[in-house]
Amino acid sequence: MNLSRSRTSMMRTTSAVVMAAAAMVAVLPGIANATPATPVVAHTAAADEAERSVWVTLKNKTSLQLTLDDASVSEGVWIQFPPNSVKRKKIARFGTESDEVGGGTSANVSYDTEFGSVELYWRSPAFGDPKFSCDTPDGIVCDFDEDLDENARVTFELYEEIR
Repeated sequence: MNLSRSRTSMMRTTSAVVMAAAAMVAVLPGIANATPATPVVAHTAAADEAERSVWVTLKNKTSLQLTLDDASVSEGVWIQFPPNSVKRKKIARFGTESDEVGGGTSANVSYDTEFGSVELYWRSPAFGDPKFSCDTPDGIVCDFDEDLDENARVTFELYEEIR
């Protein structure tokens, strides 16, 4: 069969359009149902030169859901904002960094539970060792393991107190 060049080109173009449309139909429902990502602070030139950062891993080993009550940075900026909730037996990651040369970073995050408030705090000063703390209500225990580096990492583990 001998087809003209323009007709062959038109058939190829039509085939490409049909394939692209099929791909869009297959992909768009998944995008439409996706959960929005946690906001991340855009990095400025100063933030790219951050001298201190703290990455937090929060392991909720309880049967309780944690609901974000407050998240504030007193020095620096968010690298990753804490999630609005942390389901039972799930892990969350978030952190802060200095936003100026010679600066540090510190923040406080508070999650509500049916037992009361869980308070996480960290500070990584420009000079000196980072400091971490975790305050919990009766019924919840918090342990943490830290890496005392300029780019510190801390893991807070929450679990229910055995009575």
